[in-house]
Amino acid sequence: MKVCGTWEHIPRVYKAALLSGGLRAVLTTESFPDGQLEGTIHVNELDSQEIFSAVLHSDISKLDEETASGGITMISLEKNGDIEHAIFLVKLHNVFEKYQKQLDTIPVTITVSRTGGRQQRINIINMQIIPQQATIRFRWEAMTNQELRWLARQQLSLSVNVQGALAETFNGIIKIKQTCTAFRAALSGGDALISSSTGAGGTADFSIGDNGALLYRIHIMGMSSPVTAITIEGETIKQGQIRIVSNFVRSYSDGWAEGAFHKQNTKEVEALLSNKLFINVATERFSDGEIRGQVVGEMFQEDRSEFPFLLTGSEMEPVVRTPIAGQAWISINKLCQIHYEIILHGITGNRGNEFVAVIYADTTEQHKRNLITFNRNRAEGTAIGISKYLFQAMNNEYVILQINSKGYPAGEIRGKVTVINNCQDTYELLMQSDETNNELDEVNFSCVYERKEYEDGASWTSAFDSCVMCSCQRSMVVCDRMLCPTVTCENTVQLEGECCPSCGVVSTGEIALSLPDLAQEEVASGCFFEADQKWHAYATSWHPYIPPFGFSSCALCSCVPGKNEVSCTRSTCLTLTCSEDEQWRANPTDCCLQCRAKSTESPTISSTMTEMRGLQPADGVDTSKKQEGGNCLNV
Repeated sequence: MKVCGTWEHIPRVYKAALLSGGLRAVLTTESFPDGQLEGTIHVNELDSQEIFSAVLHSDISKLDEETASGGITMISLEKNGDIEHAIFLVKLHNVFEKYQKQLDTIPVTITVSRTGGRQQRINIINMQIIPQQATIRFRWEAMTNQELRWLARQQLSLSVNVQGALAETFNGIIKIKQTCTAFRAALSGGDALISSSTGAGGTADFSIGDNGALLYRIHIMGMSSPVTAITIEGETIKQGQIRIVSNFVRSYSDGWAEGAFHKQNTKEVEALLSNKLFINVATERFSDGEIRGQVVGEMFQEDRSEFPFLLTGSEMEPVVRTPIAGQAWISINKLCQIHYEIILHGITGNRGNEFVAVIYADTTEQHKRNLITFNRNRAEGTAIGISKYLFQAMNNEYVILQINSKGYPAGEIRGKVTVINNCQDTYELLMQSDETNNELDEVNFSCVYERKEYEDGASWTSAFDSCVMCSCQRSMVVCDRMLCPTVTCENTVQLEGECCPSCGVVSTGEIALSLPDLAQEEVASGCFFEADQKWHAYATSWHPYIPPFGFSSCALCSCVPGKNEVSCTRSTCLTLTCSEDEQWRANPTDCCLQCRAKSTESPTISSTMTEMRGLQPADGVDTSKKQEGGNCLNV
């Protein structure tokens, strides 16, 4: 079983505990509500070098629940010329702790065996382990090509025998690194070895089967001539020569190639995990490849679990001969809001990169709706107020998702989108009046952003940039980059995890302290600010985030040295002697008015804010448009 998920916006204190081994994971079930499995979360010592792993389990029938043990093995490869070695790191839970007062060393025997058919012992290693040793580390020297193939094809098992007074044996199958990463490739003419502009495109998904096979699913469209090869390719052997791993063309039919590749070796496994594999589609007209793409591992994203919709120039009428192709993920939530994510590939040369994504019911462009204008190769957002006819078409047949560009304002690429939904019925319900009070049912104005749903009025930190705050304002997402306070001291420091610089020396009222000299845990613990739901480091200052107005330059908050409490102050404007007609703001974001006739009045700081609620726009400030750096507020 594999459980995948995302823990976002980890508080600094938990992040420190995570890195120091201070957090535990507990798996609960209906039969064991207090936890059936648990263990300490460790930093992966091999990190990206890990290629294979094994979950080790003991014969728990001989043990009670409190003494049951288990472990994990992480394996990397090390190459010395033409010779490869395997590095094994074994961590056992609730094993050596039992011997700490009994023995100085514990005999351990590690056995690697061939699985399937008659079991065959391949390698046996005897070691002496001290109880305080947290990790067992050993090398399998000079592996043969046959042993490397067995390893890559999950045909080896690992046995760890602890020969103490409480003799235990732990067993597990060595498998390709267990991960929630999704492996995908986008194929375009612009990414071909020799760029092509035929309007063709493709997309591919890869995963690792339970038996270690590489499962693939490839979809291509708009090829200019019959397909002759669909190859998975590795590193360059020599100049101009690329290593061909396998040709999937035999499994190709009517735009699709699906199957399993069972003959991988450790080179292919390493290349897959390190983003060094490519898919190349050759045709009679383009023998070196008409479209091509890199296989890239992506972190788990629930909304991307489905195969993407393919966008190509070949779907345009007439066909647009472009090197660009696109992928799109479309989903509809229970509130009938459309969440979309679009990625373009093959953008070449110095062409303009402004695109417009539109959606409409059919080729006659009925019920056309602009989704977004974007300047990069990626766009994401939420669309509300979609016509019920679009939902009906999306449910019964398809709608067209089209990308327009400066070079092709009538459309450069497009694709057909089908998403099963019941939003037509939902629209009918919303349009019916309540029989008792003749009022419409309450409409939910929640937002979907970065694949998460937020209630109206909620605010959060962007998952892509911790220095950007966003809020949901009646189904519209508004984001602002953090506004940094002016720092007047000479020695400034940039603390880890903070977006703005701080003074290198702070005062507690009695003594001056240097931030770098403070205890790391004291700086890291900091203060939690309810208004932005973020941890702020000791002795740092920031402008508060106050939705829907954004960051307020008219207020300043700080994590008080010595107290680790948040204190906020506001700007107070002096009384002006000029008439109202002569009062103005030099900049729209200024907190205070000033007289036009050479007035030098400036705001002073006073009164501590104990409550961040009830903030209103400053008199005369137009909040209908967002100003860079936030809006001024009176408290």
